[in-house]
Amino acid sequence: MMYLNMEDPDNASITTYEHLNTWIKEHISNNKRNYILIDEIQEIKEFEKTLRYWIKQYGVDIIVTGSNAMMLSSDIASVFAGRYIRVHIHSLSYSEYLQFNSLQSSDNSLLSYLYWGGMPFLSNISADDIRSKTDYLGSIYDTIFVKDIVTRKQIRNVNLVDNLAHFIADNNGFPIIND
Repeated sequence: MMYLNMEDPDNASITTYEHLNTWIKEHISNNKRNYILIDEIQEIKEFEKTLRYWIKQYGVDIIVTGSNAMMLSSDIASVFAGRYIRVHIHSLSYSEYLQFNSLQSSDNSLLSYLYWGGMPFLSNISADDIRSKTDYLGSIYDTIFVKDIVTRKQIRNVNLVDNLAHFIADNNGFPIIND
């Protein structure tokens, strides 16, 4: 098993598909099955060029993760047509939330789940630390909204789209458009 974490500063020199290819060649084992896990692959320019080669090789299985909009879009489907399985990761369901946090179903548990949501990392933050929970969830929103949506779609009026997203979230369950 090979693991390459692109958020690790020790891997900062792996910036292009050529660097990635060299790294894989240095770590691959002949005559046995190779499992390669690359976390945050979008940090490597043109990574798909290297992956297309290695996923065709016998005895090599590659698992990649990414938080970039390109990784979440149908663009990746055209790059790896017929050679990948996309797995969607969701936040915890209510029953998973209860199990994950060792809670019993109650009005308080349900209210907490509905208010804070099911992001697993929240269990690492004290229930009383409202500021840290808010900051954590805000950082997720900023990552998805700014890095993935605004940048990818080249949105110029960021405030308008941000206000629209907040309006929709604040009015969840109410009709937005009245026919």
